[in-house]
Amino acid sequence: MGESVSVEMLPANYGDALHVSYGDEAERHHIWIDGGIKGSFKKGWEKRVRRLGQEGAELELLVVTHIDADHINGVQAFVASNQQGGHPSAIIPVRQVWFNQYRHIREFGPPAAMPAGARGEPGTNWPTKGGFVREVARRAVTLAPLAARLAWTSPARMGGLLRGPAEGEQLTNLLGGNYPSNQDFNDKAVMRSGAPPAVSLPGGARVWVLSPNQEGLARLYRVWQEYLVERNLPQLLQVPGVGPMGAGDALVPGFVQHLMLQARPKFEVMLKGREEDLAAPIETLAKRDFDEDNSPANGSSIALLFEYAGRRLLLAGDAHPSVLVEGLRELGYSAQSPLEVDALKLSHHGSRANTSDELLSVIRCGRYLISTNGKAFNHPDKECLARVIWTNQERPDTVLYFNYAGTAAELALADDADQQRYHYRIEHLLQGKSLIL
Repeated sequence: MGESVSVEMLPANYGDALHVSYGDEAERHHIWIDGGIKGSFKKGWEKRVRRLGQEGAELELLVVTHIDADHINGVQAFVASNQQGGHPSAIIPVRQVWFNQYRHIREFGPPAAMPAGARGEPGTNWPTKGGFVREVARRAVTLAPLAARLAWTSPARMGGLLRGPAEGEQLTNLLGGNYPSNQDFNDKAVMRSGAPPAVSLPGGARVWVLSPNQEGLARLYRVWQEYLVERNLPQLLQVPGVGPMGAGDALVPGFVQHLMLQARPKFEVMLKGREEDLAAPIETLAKRDFDEDNSPANGSSIALLFEYAGRRLLLAGDAHPSVLVEGLRELGYSAQSPLEVDALKLSHHGSRANTSDELLSVIRCGRYLISTNGKAFNHPDKECLARVIWTNQERPDTVLYFNYAGTAAELALADDADQQRYHYRIEHLLQGKSLIL
């Protein structure tokens, strides 16, 4: 075949694990986005990524869209396997990672107010530096070696406490493996401020970052700030110079990142699908007032517009639709001049709160990708798919692609009369099957 783009939705339980390949027969390039829950790697996509590595491929880019467990935990399992024996590419080389860690998010929020008498001190839980590093070692095992190297000195104040070696980045970086992190953004957050930034990838592809915006990252930081204050840990917000770990501030951002991942339920809004909607008519659901997702974690999700050889793919992560619309409008698209895309990976596994009428009005698309097994949150919502079908009813053919067969919404939309009336059909991209664009 000539130049093409292929998309695989690997089995990731109720999460995402996407493989995008582009190029021609002589040279293919590969992007991996998210990894599902922890068990998704071993059971769902390890064989696929190992086969790529055995074929001599490498990942141009590994994207972790945000901190939700159904996106990040499988990536953590992959990275642990990929750096066995200290080798950073035991399975496959990774050229670069895009992921907004705590150290990238922190700059978007002001420091928290300190309790009286606590300013500048290690905190009531750690009256000495030795106590602090012991707490780190106990609660975050991967940070224990760095904590041990810092324990021999005991400066009196917090600012002096945290001057770790620059090589601590390898220990504190969530993804480990010493992969270049957010390199295309100068080790700053992957985000847009105004118009979406465009990044050129090897082989002639380009991506635009539609989400998150600064407000989304600031809101996530504010929630995190509240979490630390509630737990008598605001001292961690006062540490000076918590930024790129190469500057030497290695221990605290790594420890905070560890705590943040343990606190994910605070950032995740558990919006389950409505079972009563399954019997409702498509028109009724499509005309329902839209209520947008309010999850701080989803508001921080990376969403990308990918383009190669005239093919366009919108990879929405779990992003909020208003943020996607804002980004597309910044690129000049509107209901009067919509963006033509060859496929759209629906945001948040087809949740009713993440695909709005406004978003559907500024794009033209006939292929929609839904990644979930329907467990835990009953995604996709029939309401979301009804909006898609209703918006596209004048098209001759709209296709809904599922990577698991038998979700409740799929079965509810299997009616032949509805499919003929609204000109849609259902296809499956089960393991090993790709959508070729």
